[in-house]
Amino acid sequence: MKYLVLGVIAAAAIPFCSIADTLGVKADLSFYDRHIVADGVTWSTQNDIIHSKGTGESYLVVPGTYDDFVLTIEFKPDATVNGGIYMRCQDPKKIKANTCYEANIWDAAKNQEFRTGSVVKRQTYISKQDTANQWNTYELTMVGQHLKVRLNGVVTAEMNNVEYADGFIAIQHKGKGEFKMRNLNIRKL
Repeated sequence: MKYLVLGVIAAAAIPFCSIADTLGVKADLSFYDRHIVADGVTWSTQNDIIHSKGTGESYLVVPGTYDDFVLTIEFKPDATVNGGIYMRCQDPKKIKANTCYEANIWDAAKNQEFRTGSVVKRQTYISKQDTANQWNTYELTMVGQHLKVRLNGVVTAEMNNVEYADGFIAIQHKGKGEFKMRNLNIRKL
């Protein structure tokens, strides 16, 4: 019942869509598939917040495939963690920036052109924001060949040459550190 209420609230907040068009993703780890590349990351939930901690590389994969959508998520990374939201991924065994579109969450990225707010290896950021140790909001919109990244209400990246028409969505924790997320919603367009 708790998750149904959250879904109804999420659907009510988005105009012109039905509950069937909006996925209010649960803070329940059994909902996700997990893809572990390197051991060491622990995922847990508390008070409707998903928390990852440790050193390694792991992904939570949202069930299903998505073509056109608006994804919103609140996230709180520490200063060291390398996180990201991967969209339209093609292969669960190869979740990479060249087989998906990654909205990066890593202020300390080695290549600062692709720090938080960018689309890794595809589109540099156009508005720099620091996100470490505070709650932030991503709004990620994919329609046809167009991808728009909004970070805390500001467009930080936009591209028009998206090649993958659909795919799955995954949340990344890579390297050391801590990452928290809540209120993940996906609205199909």
